[in-house]
Amino acid sequence: MIGTTIIRLAALLTLSATQIHAFDAGADNFASAPLVTTANGYSSYTDLTAFTTEVNEPGHNPGGATGAGNTAWWTWTAPEDGLCTVDTFPTTTFFNPISNTSLAIYTGDTVDALTVVGRNSNYAPFGAGPNPNLSRLTFAATKDTIYRIAVDAQNNGEISASTQNVALSIRLLALRKVTRSATFSTSGGNLGSLTLNMTTTGAVSGKLIVNALTYPFAGAFGIDGFYTTSFTQKRPPNGQQPLPITLQLDGAGTGQYVLYYGTQDYSYDKLPEKVIFNASSPNTTTGLYPTWMESSANWGGFGTFSITSKSNGSVTGVGYAIDGTRITFSSALHQSQNPDQYTLPVYVPTFKGKGGLILRGYINEEGSVDSLRGDYSYIRPASPKSAYYTAGFNDTGDFNGGTYSKPAAGERALDFLSPSGDGTATILNSNSELQGDILEGFNLSTKNKFTFALSTNKPSLKLNTATGQITGNITEAGGKKRNIKGVLTLHEGTPTVRGFVSGSTLTLQFYIP
Repeated sequence: MIGTTIIRLAALLTLSATQIHAFDAGADNFASAPLVTTANGYSSYTDLTAFTTEVNEPGHNPGGATGAGNTAWWTWTAPEDGLCTVDTFPTTTFFNPISNTSLAIYTGDTVDALTVVGRNSNYAPFGAGPNPNLSRLTFAATKDTIYRIAVDAQNNGEISASTQNVALSIRLLALRKVTRSATFSTSGGNLGSLTLNMTTTGAVSGKLIVNALTYPFAGAFGIDGFYTTSFTQKRPPNGQQPLPITLQLDGAGTGQYVLYYGTQDYSYDKLPEKVIFNASSPNTTTGLYPTWMESSANWGGFGTFSITSKSNGSVTGVGYAIDGTRITFSSALHQSQNPDQYTLPVYVPTFKGKGGLILRGYINEEGSVDSLRGDYSYIRPASPKSAYYTAGFNDTGDFNGGTYSKPAAGERALDFLSPSGDGTATILNSNSELQGDILEGFNLSTKNKFTFALSTNKPSLKLNTATGQITGNITEAGGKKRNIKGVLTLHEGTPTVRGFVSGSTLTLQFYIP
């Protein structure tokens, strides 16, 4: 059964604003009503000043009473079975809005032979809410059914030179089995993930994870497509009161969430749907994606990952964050508003929940070579007893990669450094880890072997041609050996090597231009 919303907080951010798409203004005549092709959106403003009533048109107030007689019409076909909420609330965002509207929904092919689905003129008849005289209707929509939507002012006095505009909003909670997921970093630096499952009846179950602590929830979407629940923070820091955590979910359209962690710390974003692949709709982005991460604040070297997109839509990754911490993950491809793109949400807690990595990735279908791009948030906690990243850090940055294929015999991987094979390996000094930057010339043969000129640093690199992973080391004067890890991948169509070198206090940037 569809439940009612548990909690409604006025302070919550407006969920629908970032997920809806505008459609055309209403038409004066029934026969020329614009066709609304989106399941969730709102119209451009509609000026009712010169609109009229047609012969044999019904009244749109409850009971069929006539309103102002300035009707705007829309036609909407339900793309799926579900609960549809139609209202005139966006009217308040336009100039010169009408504050007292009538709304009616019908089926039928002509204006004189309509069947009433519902009518409303005051969504809050006893004055509750900020705009009680605006209109709202929720009804059970049936897939492929054509609905006729009429909006009018409730009476003649509502339309004037300064009050003449209305707008229509449509929201559909599709009632089908679906899984949605997102990862987040809150404004206060907390990391986590959110997963929900919905059934064909609108029942909801899922889990919120914040800093490796799990908060399960279960209930049902309200008829308006929202579900809200709250939790008490687990294991607050010593001497502190536990924080209240509030989560609101929007199940309509592309989905969205709002999370309040305490009273000021928050996060909000889309809540995309997990993609189900089959023979008629295959995953066209399968393959191996060597990927590198770049810190926006130069906290260390380039992180490196080997990420695999599988035919069933599952995605696995193994590699190293920018500080050299080894990380593995599993996730799945999710929908994007771009038809040639999938989203990839990843959350990995580290350091017993005191740190963690968030990836907000996008795999883009780009023909023979696909790309993997996105941004990340990474937290490494302080380590007062260690010289290695003693103070810790809170970092953000970008990550980039592309599909990788093993080279044919006698060819360089990704045609890197062809035709000569000559290049320069560069290690940038930081925090006095080295006496200075290191630049080492080399040649990459057509057998993908690195050969360096004679050097006191004794550089060594090896390319795994099956994966694009690079490993190696250098030995500084005095005998100190430092390990190198990197990846060869395509970045904006160009083969590129990025990675990191181990250090005593931090990692160092390693790259081959």
